[in-house]
Amino acid sequence: MKALLMKDLHVFWRRMKLFIWMILIFSAIPSIFQTTFAITYAAMIPYSMFSVDEASKWERLAVMMPYSTFDLVMSKYVLGFLSIGGAVAAVLFIQPLMSFVTGETGADGGITFTAVCVSLIIMAVTLPLIFRFGVERARMTMILLVAAICGSAGAMASMTDAGVRIHFGGGLFALGAAAGIAQIVSIPLSMKLYEKRKA
Repeated sequence: MKALLMKDLHVFWRRMKLFIWMILIFSAIPSIFQTTFAITYAAMIPYSMFSVDEASKWERLAVMMPYSTFDLVMSKYVLGFLSIGGAVAAVLFIQPLMSFVTGETGADGGITFTAVCVSLIIMAVTLPLIFRFGVERARMTMILLVAAICGSAGAMASMTDAGVRIHFGGGLFALGAAAGIAQIVSIPLSMKLYEKRKA
């Protein structure tokens, strides 16, 4: 799986630097919508790698190599986890600096944690469909993904503008538990659906 992940990171770095710049730009803007969008937008990176794999006929080569279904599936999930983690690191590092310079308030801890959980849930819901049908046949999934990303970022921004603050407590604990359970269910489901696709 390590080799698969290195392959994805190499291809991503060579072909998709625009993703990195967009995430960094969104992270630098002291706005609830922009910073939460940066985190949820990072969840799209595995789907972009799917598109590259399909265009290069990678799946035909992969079946001839000593990779298990677990390796092929889990590498995309790990890529998503790393992408979201990188976006969170950018937000936590850049936002305080920009807030100090501009005086504007960015995303707080509760908002950031909520954005992470929403991103993980989006991945958990949509990745199995991509593994089953592929990017080309699951275009509606991509549309729903973009809508979910924009909608979740906009909803959190609206809540904050309305004076609603998200504090760490039972609600966030439940959301975090839901995100974790979603991964536990999604990964084996993706493996099962991917096996059906190869059959």
